[in-house]
Amino acid sequence: MTREQTWERLCGLVAEDPAVLDDVREALAEGEDTAGVWQVFLSGLDDAGELAYLKASDGPMELEAALAQLPRVVRADVDLESVGDVDGDLAAGVDVAEEVLAEVDLATVHLPEDEDAHPLAVVELSALDDAEALIEDLLGD
Repeated sequence: MTREQTWERLCGLVAEDPAVLDDVREALAEGEDTAGVWQVFLSGLDDAGELAYLKASDGPMELEAALAQLPRVVRADVDLESVGDVDGDLAAGVDVAEEVLAEVDLATVHLPEDEDAHPLAVVELSALDDAEALIEDLLGD
């Protein structure tokens, strides 16, 4: 798979708004390096309302609020109250969110940025492994 095909596949799995793929294609055509294209990808998801952007210091209540706004979660009418009720840190909230989302065949995918940021998108459960593998291929983390 070429670099462009990898980006297209990732956009197809994670982003619902076609503008995200358009922006990524433009960045690739302009010769952006992987880090630059990644930032375009994250910005596009954010602009489309498809990114739950959390800080490492956020907790389950912030996670609940952020996930509740994402289009796939809204359409699935997911009750995330149990996520906000978790007594713990962000990781504990993510664990509960994964259980709740799996009930409607959704999952969160972590989109690495910096150590203080924890951006998440929601994907179809069946797309999770592929999305994570593509991210690994692109970012090498």
